[in-house]
Parts: sequence; C-alpha cells; structure tokens
Amino acid sequence: MAYKLDTATVAAARRRVLAGESVKAVAADMNLAYTTTAAAVRGATHPGDVDGVPPVSSYGFTARHRYLPHERTRFVEQAKALRAAHPYMSAAAIARQLDLEPCTLRRWLIRDGQAMPW
Repeated sequence: MAYKLDTATVAAARRRVLAGESVKAVAADMNLAYTTTAAAVRGATHPGDVDGVPPVSSYGFTARHRYLPHERTRFVEQAKALRAAHPYMSAAAIARQLDLEPCTLRRWLIRDGQAMPW
C-alpha cells in the first residue's frame, strides 16, 4: 500500500503528539490535513512502530498517562480527603481542585475499587 506520508514524517508527528502537542497543531504546522495526520499518529494508516515510535492512543495523550501508580494513589487519597472535608463538593470540582480531568479521577477511583458515591 502506498502511503501519503513517509515514515520520517509520521515518526516526527507521533513524537510531537507524545510530547503533548495536539494533533491539530501538529497537522497545521506540518501543512497536512488533520484527518491524515490523526490517522497516521493513531496507527490506522501506519500500524506498529514507525522508526521506533509507537502509535498514539486514539484518545490522545492525556494527564491520565503522565502519572506513575504511586502518584495516582496519592491523588485518589487526596480526593477522598477532600470529599470527607467537603461532603457537598462534586467529583468534577474535586478533580479541578487537584488539576485533573473529572473522567481521569473517576477512572482512578473505579480502579481503586471505590464506587463514586458522589
């Protein structure tokens, strides 16, 4: 199959997205279509590692991926402490207080075996 992008371009785009840039910004900077860039970065058109760079999740590189397990545990404990101190505070408000996305905190709490009572 002939690809529109060469492997060096795909690897460079993946590295930039893994570094935290948005696919949209990378595509605009490289003068490429967003859909073409997103498919290459995600691995839809260029599966597997390209020049040693793996495909990036279709969900993007989020804060959830930046933390080590012990850091996640610390955030979960902080969330529980905030909830105990402020019982009427929503999960979204607690997540914002901890500088996290609400879905990230919910996922970590579920993994921790905590059904979110709030």
